[in-house]
Amino acid sequence: MRKHKGKLMAAAALLIGAGLFFGTRKPQAAGVPHEQVCMTNDKVFGRPQIRVKVEGRDYFGCCAGCAKRLRNDPEVRVALDPVTGARVDKASAFIVEGPEGAALYFESAKSAARYKPKAEV
Repeated sequence: MRKHKGKLMAAAALLIGAGLFFGTRKPQAAGVPHEQVCMTNDKVFGRPQIRVKVEGRDYFGCCAGCAKRLRNDPEVRVALDPVTGARVDKASAFIVEGPEGAALYFESAKSAARYKPKAEV
């Protein structure tokens, strides 16, 4: 049984990963590290991005152009929480990876846990 348990866990991980890849899973409320997100393109890259300090806050962009926009355009640094509709500063948001690697910004983990993609509503 012990020998098969490892294989079962590996198979489960593959199925879960496939659901995330094909966008069939609801985003998890585990949160994405801010440094793995391009906050200009709102994409999760899964690797460190360029840190951009603005007024003592850390934002992240994938290239020099994104970094420049983060520095110069305050609206790029703000998102709407998809659950509450509140404006959220991306530097302090709770970030979840949504369908197709989209970064979703929430006021809190509690708000993220309430999120339901439109396909599931």
